[in-house]
Amino acid sequence: MVAKLEADLDRERLERNWSETELDHVKSFWEITQRELEDKKAELRNKDSDMEGAEERHQLEIKVQFCCQ
Repeated sequence: MVAKLEADLDRERLERNWSETELDHVKSFWEITQRELEDKKAELRNKDSDMEGAEERHQLEIKVQFCCQ
């Protein structure tokens, strides 16, 4: 009886350790993914800003060409 309880306890400890390890992996993956998402959002904001600047320059070029004709 005692041997079976000790074996059960050992098995439960192993399962708990495995679960803790899996949870750590999931948390790490989540944190990495969140950082990557924030990086991509920042890149997108920069691209949007660049596009707005390019559009403004283009509109100015059109006005200059129209005025000088």
